Amino acid sequence: MAGLRAELRALSALCALAGLGAAAACNCARPPLSEDPVESDTEPACVWLAGARYTRTDGSSSTLWDPVHDRSGTACLCIDKDAPYAIAEFPPELKDAFNDAALEECYRLAMTYYPEAVSTTCEEIYEAGNWKNNIVRPVASNANAKPPDFSCM
Repeated sequence: MAGLRAELRALSALCALAGLGAAAACNCARPPLSEDPVESDTEPACVWLAGARYTRTDGSSSTLWDPVHDRSGTACLCIDKDAPYAIAEFPPELKDAFNDAALEECYRLAMTYYPEAVSTTCEEIYEAGNWKNNIVRPVASNANAKPPDFSCM
């Protein structure tokens, strides 16, 4: 668990350096909700945290699950409504932003819901860039990818 805390502190430092502040460390990817909804030129897109696992002290491992939403974890960002619909056409820097958000959410899930975790596959999946292939628009069969409290307004 100490390793996970160190990883999360490192991520908090990165968020702070990016101008997001330490308070936003566990929520860098989520925009603040406005009190007055306004029309937005952005819409949500989310990345599934497929393959994320944690290991316990006894060596057993399990999938990192989002118990609040009863599904695999996701991280969502607001993207321009004019962005290409096909994820394959997203520019590399946008895919990198989703990969960063997925890493942050992976650590948040591990720290929040799995105190018995001594390690995770978060960093490994992040480094391999595997989450970049799991970006979806939260519609139709992927409608539940977007948490109900996430908004681009």
